[in-house]
Amino acid sequence: MSKLNFKELSELLESRSDSNLRLIFVTRHLKDGVKSRDRMLQKYDFDAYHIDIDSEIRKHLFSLFKREIKKYQEKNLEFADYQVIADDIEQIVTYSMENKTLSFKDLVERQLTEELPKVKALADILATDELWAYCLELDLGDQVIYGFRKMLKGKVGIGESDNKKSMMANLRTSFSTKDEQLELIEGETIFLEQRLDCIYYTDKFYVFKKTQFEQILGLDAEFKAEADTVVASLDELDMIEGLGVISELIKSKPAIHKKMTRIKSLGNYKSLTKDVIKEMKAVGAEFDYQVKVNEDGQLHIEDESDVDLVIRLLCDFYKEGRIFKKKYGTFSGTVISTDV
Repeated sequence: MSKLNFKELSELLESRSDSNLRLIFVTRHLKDGVKSRDRMLQKYDFDAYHIDIDSEIRKHLFSLFKREIKKYQEKNLEFADYQVIADDIEQIVTYSMENKTLSFKDLVERQLTEELPKVKALADILATDELWAYCLELDLGDQVIYGFRKMLKGKVGIGESDNKKSMMANLRTSFSTKDEQLELIEGETIFLEQRLDCIYYTDKFYVFKKTQFEQILGLDAEFKAEADTVVASLDELDMIEGLGVISELIKSKPAIHKKMTRIKSLGNYKSLTKDVIKEMKAVGAEFDYQVKVNEDGQLHIEDESDVDLVIRLLCDFYKEGRIFKKKYGTFSGTVISTDV
């Protein structure tokens, strides 16, 4: 599938008016019968709601859409397929929804193409759902493009009478230049940050802000569940002693989740044998790391430093350049050959 041409899109937007834009709210809630602590994939559902806006807001949001597309057109960044852990360079990450089973897939492929329910009161939605993101839908005639921005809880406010439990933890105020004083804002308020984290066009996301994009689709929550499944798979191999240390770290250190997901995507662990562990021990010695191995030839984990080293080894973290023979350490990289 060809990539989106940002220059052509920018020119097309200049020929459109703000009447082609509408604002959509995306909410998230736990699936029926599921608890927040349950260990499972896809435990949340997402819903979309259309919200009416006045002409001034529509004008601002349309200008935002054009400005964001223009900005990335001028940057002329390279495209790169999504990876859980990627090189730390600025690029536009592409993420195809093809063959995905994410709950968010139903929202972009079905809900957004149908007539959406309208928002009448925020309190009605927030009683059961979490306001998760806002979406700008732009009708281009033969195609529709969507822009998404993750919303934070602190950016949404409802009146005290509508939310007695909150005890007005945050006072929503504005400064009146007429009376020269700070005044309370009554009613329901929403702060729409003027930036986009990603756009969705013809079955593919174009990602500007990777972390926020992962939050929108719920990928970050899935990483933790994936991490647990990796530990279970490693346990079945019976090649690592001390997996409980990893399990405890998964509970307290979110940074480990992506690394564990990287282990699963690479699949190296499936080939873990005692001979491979000997190779790991040799690689560790080359870089002055002690790879602990027990009397049975299993990898031995005692503490967090052992966990970090084992994860690196399973991710093939230690690499050597083919041309200049320099040695590198990185979790990223795309597999282009499985020859050994």
